[in-house]
Amino acid sequence: AGKFELQEDRVPLDAIIEATFRFVRDRADTKLIALQCKLHAAPYLWCDRRVFTQVMLNIVGNAIKFTPERGRITIESSLDAEDNLVLTVTDTGVGIAQEDIPIVMKPFGQARASSHIATAEAGTGLGLPLSKSFIEKHGGTMSITSEPGIGTRVIIIIPATRVIADNEADCVSASL
Repeated sequence: AGKFELQEDRVPLDAIIEATFRFVRDRADTKLIALQCKLHAAPYLWCDRRVFTQVMLNIVGNAIKFTPERGRITIESSLDAEDNLVLTVTDTGVGIAQEDIPIVMKPFGQARASSHIATAEAGTGLGLPLSKSFIEKHGGTMSITSEPGIGTRVIIIIPATRVIADNEADCVSASL
């Protein structure tokens, strides 16, 4: 009906990241992709746990899809000078050409340069646009930087008004 309401609660960031890694571990293991977590800030967030976890699954799932065997995916977090949470997901994948970034951020859009990979693994082209809209629904922003042959970085900024406290928790880190 065009209406979507967040079911918000106090959620630890590290729990979202750990759940994400748990869901994608088998896919990453199959490709010998190392999943790394470097949470320099591990606050509680006022967010919709299910929606935020889905965002992370979309982003990390894409990273796995477009990262060749023995690659690496790293999730990092920090607080900026205004206490906004800066969450980055960096991969060593095929990358996205600069002109294709606006395309992958639109519904059903897929990058031309990586289209041969996109057809090898099913996808609708909705993950990134939905993730961006979910982050914006939380008052945040999501952007992508990438370099073909080097990898991609997705940057999520969650406003300080949604950052509750740093629980100084360690994220389970895995290297394969």
